[in-house]
Formats: sequence, C-alpha cells, structure tokens
Amino acid sequence: MSLENCQRCGSLFLREKSEFCADCTRWYAEVYGKVRAYLREKPNSNLWDLHVALEIPLSVLQQVVKGEKLH
Repeated sequence: MSLENCQRCGSLFLREKSEFCADCTRWYAEVYGKVRAYLREKPNSNLWDLHVALEIPLSVLQQVVKGEKLH
C-alpha cells in the first residue's frame, strides 16, 4: 500500500490495486453499467450516440468501449 493521488479526481488515497480512489472506482462501475444497458437496447449505437444519450464524456466512453477497466 502506498499513499497516492487518484488518477481521475486527484484526491489522496491509499493505493492497493487500482490507481483510482474508491469513489471513482464506483463511478466508473456505474458508467460501465449505463453503457451496457444502453447498448443492449440499441446495439448499433456509436460513441456519439452514447455521449448524447447518457451525457458521458467521450474520453470516458472510449475507455469503457475499449474495455479498459479500472482495477
């Protein structure tokens, strides 16, 4: 364990596995769930469709779609 700043929000936290604090890890999980649910309903959607419908930044959506999970 080491004391580090979260890569997303910058808050100080004790790092075990993830480079993100617990709040940002939960936030990412919620975003991931919203994207999965939306794509189940509309499987032919593109990133822009997701961005407009869910109001999630494109950079975050790119991470989610590429499968870059937060540990």
